[in-house]
Formats: sequence, structure tokens, C-alpha cells
Amino acid sequence: MITMRLIEESGTVVINPLDGLLRTRNKLETTVILKSKGLPVPDTIGTEDILYAYEMAKSMRDVVIKPLQGSRGYGAVKISDADIAFQVMRTLLTFKKPIYLQKYIEKPNRDIRVMVIDGGEVFGCMIRVAPPMVNGKLTLPREPSVSPALMLIRR
Repeated sequence: MITMRLIEESGTVVINPLDGLLRTRNKLETTVILKSKGLPVPDTIGTEDILYAYEMAKSMRDVVIKPLQGSRGYGAVKISDADIAFQVMRTLLTFKKPIYLQKYIEKPNRDIRVMVIDGGEVFGCMIRVAPPMVNGKLTLPREPSVSPALMLIRR
């Protein structure tokens, strides 16, 4: 990160400034920014007060506990029992990690990503679709599908 800051300060043109990168790595900061811009976000708390988090987990019922930093859902846990949520949160605090708790929102198995220039102009977007799951396990076809053009080459 220090190297990136030095490159920026040297006057070199940087496509993705360090401050933007750091903001997007912190889920709580990103959530606050999105909410301040009027975008809908799930009820969210970031805290180190386990009793407060426990009470919120009880009131929200279905919750997601996530690491404050990370991506692709790694480390995220959906929990419907506040007592189990308490145990997960206690473990996070044991490792000096803050609690990031969100109300679970039922949604399609996809994410919509939007790329914005300078906080205003949308220049691109993508939809990421989650692979199918059965009983919590990823299901993939046994044999990869092959395009018709490749089938001709195989012959």
C-alpha cells in the first residue's frame, strides 16, 4: 500500500486510486457510503460489543456475519439462531476481529456490479451468477460442455 501511495504522490497517472481501493476493501465503510448515496442496504452493524450484536441478531432473526474485509463471500456465514451467532461473534472477537452483522435479505443467486468514474458516470456493469447449490454443495456438470465449433475440430 505504501508503494501505491508513493506512485500516486509522484504524479503518475493511476487508474484506481488507493483511497478508492481501501474504501471498497472495508465492508462497513462501503455500506455507509452506499447508504449515504441513497442506495438500499440491509440493516447493518459494525461493533465490538458482543451483547449489542447478540441483541441485534435476535431482533433480525436471519443474519449474515462477514469479515470486515474480503470478497467473494469467503468467511461469510448465514445464521438463523442468535445463540449460534453469539458463538461465531465471540470467536471473531477472540481473534481481535470486529463484528460485521447484516440482516439477511432473500435475493436471486446473483450480484450486480457497477463501475463508476469519479463518483458519477457509470461506465460498465456486470452480473455475476452463483453456481447451483444442492444441500450446500456446489453442483457442476460431470462433463464440461463443448461448443459445436470445438466438436468439429475433435472429429
